[in-house]
Amino acid sequence: MQPHYHVQKFIGDDVLHRIGLYAQTCAHIEHALWLYYFHVDPAHPNDKPKAKKIMDLRLDTGALIKALKKHSKKAHPDDKALLDELILEVEEGLPIRNRLIHGALGFNHETEEYFMFSHWRADRGKAHEYERYDGPLSVSFLDDALSTADNILIRARELHIKAIKRQGMTLRLNE
Repeated sequence: MQPHYHVQKFIGDDVLHRIGLYAQTCAHIEHALWLYYFHVDPAHPNDKPKAKKIMDLRLDTGALIKALKKHSKKAHPDDKALLDELILEVEEGLPIRNRLIHGALGFNHETEEYFMFSHWRADRGKAHEYERYDGPLSVSFLDDALSTADNILIRARELHIKAIKRQGMTLRLNE
């Protein structure tokens, strides 16, 4: 079968599928934690600067994690341990997430392995210092990353759902 999209010429559908699942899983983790943030640092609709700050957190996962850490002491006592676990796990997983979401993959036909052409990570705290990652990337690595992310997503959604129910609110279909 002929590749439909150009990227399919050098990355197999099985790997593209896994990366797509992983990307959406990470997006939903970030969304669930962002929604939970409203429970630990609520903003009044008339407080435009604070509302904007919270909206901006959705655009930067690292900033969201820092904000959740800062305000985690305000979490409901039943949520605190799980929130702290999730913060740690997401923070530890960010390099893998960024590598898989932003890195360019290739396939070595001699070794029959996928590899990362390169992923550059800038240390936000230090101007112009970059870290390069280029190395092998196995399907089992992708499967492990996806399994870990799926487990985090399940717990992040549970955390958000508990907070909503505690407030007597109802969920929309995909929340």
